[in-house]
Amino acid sequence: VFRKTTTPGKLVWSYTASGDIDFEIVRRDAGKEIAIWPKITVTSLKLPEYGERCVTPGEYTLKFTNPSNTWFPVKINCAAEILNV
Repeated sequence: VFRKTTTPGKLVWSYTASGDIDFEIVRRDAGKEIAIWPKITVTSLKLPEYGERCVTPGEYTLKFTNPSNTWFPVKINCAAEILNV
């Protein structure tokens, strides 16, 4: 999920996953990715996970990866938005 803002604001997100996932948020700056939310492994199993973070102008990416070494897919439903504050 990519979000871009030209003004300071608040990044808010909500997601559910059907299995374990790694989740992190990064900001692109001069071609480099800077973590603004550390990579964590989440075992939510269909329970909603949500959060918010104040952000400066820039491009932000919510990254989801499947840490499992199995062939079972993980279904993710996600919504994210940057609100002007």
